[in-house]
Amino acid sequence: MPEKLSKKARIVKELSPLEREIMEVVWREGRVTAKQVKETLDSTRPLALTTILTVLRRLKNKKYVKEVPSLSRSIVFKPAVSRELVIRRSIKELLKQFFSGSPSALMAHLLKNENISDRELKEIRRLLKEYLPAKTGVRRDKK
Repeated sequence: MPEKLSKKARIVKELSPLEREIMEVVWREGRVTAKQVKETLDSTRPLALTTILTVLRRLKNKKYVKEVPSLSRSIVFKPAVSRELVIRRSIKELLKQFFSGSPSALMAHLLKNENISDRELKEIRRLLKEYLPAKTGVRRDKK
């Protein structure tokens, strides 16, 4: 299980698109070698093994992955932070940079400017009904 970041480690740099793509593989698989990442990405994004190893080392320096002791010659990496933590931090940064920290401003932007399907709107309504009572402590009786 990935560890929580310490306050000092929380100041790591954001992920580049390639780093994010490789982290998705690491999060999904749990423990990987550069060769395993290459095999996973080959069908959609063929990369040299050295490129993947370089990115994994960069991710290690940024404290996103850790090396795992292994009996094989290959270096094994595992996530050092959870995907959820990175998502939360990225959303907080997005809110801060573009919406003055306001989740409602983000939601308004999405509703006004994105082509949200009826199915997605229905799901948003369902989520609001589910989470709002839990946040406010008010129970809603189902009729």
